[in-house]
Amino acid sequence: MKIERTDDRSIKLLQRIYSEHVLEHFGITEAKSCSTPLPPGITLSIKDSPETQDEKDEMKRVPYHKALGSLMWLQVTTHPDLSYTVNLLSHFAHNPRQAHWNMLKHALLYVKETLDYGITYFYNSSLCPFGYVDLDYARDINRWKSTEGHMFFVLEEWRVAITVGTNDGPLTRLSNRY
Repeated sequence: MKIERTDDRSIKLLQRIYSEHVLEHFGITEAKSCSTPLPPGITLSIKDSPETQDEKDEMKRVPYHKALGSLMWLQVTTHPDLSYTVNLLSHFAHNPRQAHWNMLKHALLYVKETLDYGITYFYNSSLCPFGYVDLDYARDINRWKSTEGHMFFVLEEWRVAITVGTNDGPLTRLSNRY
């Protein structure tokens, strides 16, 4: 992780080198990047999961879990914009099919597009609220439910209030920074 101090004494967290390593590992450095984490209107279902033993054996050779873990690390550290994508693709980790793998590769190509994205912590602001939200109206065709996730920060002097929530309900924390 790269920690960059800007001229205004803000701090920016970046993962460009890690992201490039991930892209290289999965052999997609030369592929065209994508501007969204998932294609618009994408619908994935557990019905897309492999049914025959041959399909299951073929998917066992695909590094789905490793790629998903790489995306998850980016999502947790510097790319909260990948939260919905990681959540959705995690639903199929137990039995992924080629369609799921293709969407995971699409997400990796989005990472290629956003190599210089990161999180910035601003210096010298009395109150700095910011957050990320991703939602999807009734796209989970397995349960016919909407999926929503959010993460908000409010920075004030030495205290940080954080709220993270999903469909299951909010989780709020207040902490002191030292």
